[in-house]
Amino acid sequence: MQDPNDPASLISELTVPQAREFLGSGFAAGGMLPKLTNCIDAVENGVSYVHILDGRVQHSLLNEFFLNKIMGTMILKCQGEAQ
Repeated sequence: MQDPNDPASLISELTVPQAREFLGSGFAAGGMLPKLTNCIDAVENGVSYVHILDGRVQHSLLNEFFLNKIMGTMILKCQGEAQ
């Protein structure tokens, strides 16, 4: 989320360059810094895309993958690459 206090500010998709920019913006803080850094590393080293989900939300993984509900953020190399 761009604003941790506003669920409506969820960023559903970021390319690696956008994720790097987000890291530098100061909006990513605390535990999100290593998560985002590791996602960027994974995508740059061959993983097609990565999802960051909130494990505290019940069934977030199932909702994201099977019901196409946007529950988190997808990091991918290029815009539209995961489609």
